[in-house]
Amino acid sequence: MKYLSRKSELDNIAAFLGNAAAHAALLPEDSFAQKEVSMYSSDASGIFLSKHWNEKELSYLRNKAFARAKSEIKRRIVRYGFEEKHLEKFVKVAEEYIVAFITQAK
Repeated sequence: MKYLSRKSELDNIAAFLGNAAAHAALLPEDSFAQKEVSMYSSDASGIFLSKHWNEKELSYLRNKAFARAKSEIKRRIVRYGFEEKHLEKFVKVAEEYIVAFITQAK
């Protein structure tokens, strides 16, 4: 069995959480996207709940997940039919999702 470092585990959580937040922000009414949000969140939660994280690690996770979500939103915003001028609105929703996830899972 391969063991990951704590940082690698946080990076994995951040990737799942960032993807979930981006989908939740961009497509809150789309049932397929919401299934992906649920799947990504579940994967993130499974890793997150397996350890106790200190504040420095939680800060790293927030920043890394936020960067992933923002990157995903930038990459998909036009493809999903939204104007780039609305980027910050979607980013704010994603950030709220990430903060809520970490707060609820602590």
